[in-house]
Amino acid sequence: MKAAGPVVAAVGELAHMLLFVVAVMAGVAGVCLAAAGAWRRYRWHHKGAARTLATPPSRVRAARPLSPPRQVAGQPSAAIEHHHHIHLHGLDAAGVADIVQQQQEGR
Repeated sequence: MKAAGPVVAAVGELAHMLLFVVAVMAGVAGVCLAAAGAWRRYRWHHKGAARTLATPPSRVRAARPLSPPRQVAGQPSAAIEHHHHIHLHGLDAAGVADIVQQQQEGR
């Protein structure tokens, strides 16, 4: 029965931790109740608080349509530009050279 001492100590620590958690939760609940009570008291004394509606603007206009995108001089358009974006993980220089050579032969 040598294990009885550590078991009792562990149960005591668990009870202490549970008591601490319950106390923190009760404190948080108390703060929430105090805040709710303060808000209700504020609303009781200020009848029109937070009940006003924003007035809509007197005249609403539609947005102008977007202008077509302009092409910058000296740059090819996106339809003409063509490139590949590949990820070559774990390949050495010889493997990359083989892939490039196969792509050039295919064109």
